[in-house]
Amino acid sequence: PRALKYVDERLLATPPVALMQVKKEIEYMLDLVEENVNMSFDAMEGRNLTRGDKVRNNEKIIDFTNGALTKFLIKLSTDASESDERVIGSYFHVLNDLERIGDHAENFMDISVQMKADGLQFSEAALEELAHVNATIDRMFALALDTFDSRTTDELEELARLEDEIDTVKKQLSHNHFARLAAGNCRMDLSAYFLSTLTGFERISDHLLNVGYSILNPTGSKAED
Repeated sequence: PRALKYVDERLLATPPVALMQVKKEIEYMLDLVEENVNMSFDAMEGRNLTRGDKVRNNEKIIDFTNGALTKFLIKLSTDASESDERVIGSYFHVLNDLERIGDHAENFMDISVQMKADGLQFSEAALEELAHVNATIDRMFALALDTFDSRTTDELEELARLEDEIDTVKKQLSHNHFARLAAGNCRMDLSAYFLSTLTGFERISDHLLNVGYSILNPTGSKAED
């Protein structure tokens, strides 16, 4: 993986400048995470399984960036002011949330590969449902990034509403899935993949909510996994 693009040890002498640069690294990491979620979902829809290597390479960069920034922030915290300490604390949690989202994206790609190997494909109805959830997640990514970047609360209400919507939709889509099974319109061996994908999207929405709320509360929001 690359070295950190915006951060090096010389910045430790000027914590406010260092934190501005760390923010740029985190936003780069967020872009990579979003790219991985979208590429992995594309693979799940059967459009482009060849991007698996790109997803795994991105995941290596995400993990490297998480580890390198965490070490840098620990060093930075030793001489930071109280206000800078609060920002550092929130950044620790945002890094953790992004790393978790990256893990879920990688799991989506693993599901796609396994389904391909098993000759399985989600039904059109299931794919339409999942595509709706993915579109909502895309909107949440945009809101979370805007909020994190601007440090303003204007879009937090919408972000929270979408997270609640995904919680509700997950329950409805689980019900729909079991109805399809009962009607003989879906194969039983698809259940684990479908429900795991739904759960992954729900967890991603939790972490994106945390990223947004990190500007108010260093520990983010209500969600952990």
